[in-house]
Amino acid sequence: CITSFFDGYSVFHGNLHQLQRDYFAFMVWAFASPFMPRLRLAASKNGYEPYLFPVTGMLYGDSNAGKTMLTKLLSRLMCGKDVSINDSNAFTYSFLDPLRKEREGIPIVIDDLAKQQYTNNYEKIIKDNEWGIKDGLINYPALVITLIR
Repeated sequence: CITSFFDGYSVFHGNLHQLQRDYFAFMVWAFASPFMPRLRLAASKNGYEPYLFPVTGMLYGDSNAGKTMLTKLLSRLMCGKDVSINDSNAFTYSFLDPLRKEREGIPIVIDDLAKQQYTNNYEKIIKDNEWGIKDGLINYPALVITLIR
């Protein structure tokens, strides 16, 4: 099923094999992402940097390159159903902070994040490498962001 899905990217222009490798690597990270908070906490307690275990993944590319479809496939594979996809306006600390504290496992998806929205909010959301660690959280969701080139 996954191989057939990735073979479907042959309709897109550009380097198909590189796209398939990149999307496969992203898929592997997404499947591992529910374990990242626990690994980050253990790393922090043992003198390692938590950024070694990323909880934010970004898919950056051309419009209509299958980024959103990949996030939908991953959510179905991870939990058996579609997970809500958030638009660019959801990329704020006030929206994501409580959501990350109450939701477990499946990544939160922000689709087609606008450059201005990213610029205004990335420091508090992405650059805060200690988020979750100071509270001892081990089950918060990763953040998946799609960006248009």
